[in-house]
Amino acid sequence: MQIPGETGTEGSEAALTQLALGGELIDFAPEGNQGGGAFQNIYRGPMVQMGLVAEGEHGLPVPTVAGHALAAAYAASLGEAAAEAFASAATQGFISRVDLVLLKEMGPSRLPLDGEEAGLLRAFFLGIEDVITPLLDKGINGAEILRQAAERRATLLSVLEVAAADPQLAVSSDLLRWLWLETPAGGPRAKTQKKWQAFQSGDMVRIAYEAILGKIQRFLEDHPAGLSLSVLVDEVSRDVPMTPFGAWLDELSDLGAESLQQAQTRALRKDASLTEILAPVAWLRAFWEGRQGDAAAAFPVSEGTQTLWTELEWIQGERHAPAREAFGQMLRNKIILRHLEVAARKFRAQRNYTNIVEIEDARLRSVSGFGPAFSGPRLPTAIRFLQDVDLLKNGRITARGRAVLEAAT
Repeated sequence: MQIPGETGTEGSEAALTQLALGGELIDFAPEGNQGGGAFQNIYRGPMVQMGLVAEGEHGLPVPTVAGHALAAAYAASLGEAAAEAFASAATQGFISRVDLVLLKEMGPSRLPLDGEEAGLLRAFFLGIEDVITPLLDKGINGAEILRQAAERRATLLSVLEVAAADPQLAVSSDLLRWLWLETPAGGPRAKTQKKWQAFQSGDMVRIAYEAILGKIQRFLEDHPAGLSLSVLVDEVSRDVPMTPFGAWLDELSDLGAESLQQAQTRALRKDASLTEILAPVAWLRAFWEGRQGDAAAAFPVSEGTQTLWTELEWIQGERHAPAREAFGQMLRNKIILRHLEVAARKFRAQRNYTNIVEIEDARLRSVSGFGPAFSGPRLPTAIRFLQDVDLLKNGRITARGRAVLEAAT
């Protein structure tokens, strides 16, 4: 029943499992009663940001004027039969296979691209104020919704600009990450690109710390009795030179013929050396030299957080210290103890045990292996949306997308 090329919403895997069980009626009530489920945990936040839902007096989300307008346009484009089948299923908690066929009309590929629904979707996601402002409820923070709409618009237009610059280029989240980071920020959306540069840079620092943590975890696997923190730090830092930390990083920042993306790929190998893991961080230190203000402004720092700015500031403060001592402090405070602190907070708040290493009898022991991965800034989702509303097709700009871009400049 799943439409080829469409991933569906959260819960689609459970739905496919139910379909495979056979039977005329499909009972999804158990999956639907999950205390708010995917709507509460995934969709509510973005819909609040766009002004489509707001918190009612009872504390539950309710549709706003904008939400009702989009829902009405959606119902009209679905048609009466599909809308009734959906309402019945939502009320009863089950659906017949016959009615399920009708719900194919809900797939993004069935969206009438010239209809009211598609127009409203473009307006809300692209942050078109002339459309959004009249639909804002008086009781919600319209200024904040419009601010976030402007930021969202700038990012989506930046994606379209990349696609328009080379019609043969298929835009992807991976391409955008590295292109925006390694290309000097300029033009009308330079501020947006600088924010993405800060995001990608901060993510790379986190990746480096996680790669080192993985190296520590594998080192501890060879010491099942565990090691004290001081001994572990000394052992892992053994090959780091005693030259000044800043001078050592200056050496590492020279990537030679490699691109930054290639250096990052090399750093993520399980057998990567410490110098290979830290090379991208050293490159970033040189890249942001004299631009710490941009890094600080991109993501405001709150107490106890690690951001690109906090890490660059710490490196700057330790630049004259012997590299082995500074790196030892990084291992101890920014990687090992930080991991133990975050894992403890997650366990306390969510009862989710995420330790890679743990302390037992004053010794650190390996718990489980893991691989570092880039975090998801929703660029894949943004690209999929641009394709759903006919601004991109297979990652390439469409005539409609080019028209939107030209109207914005």
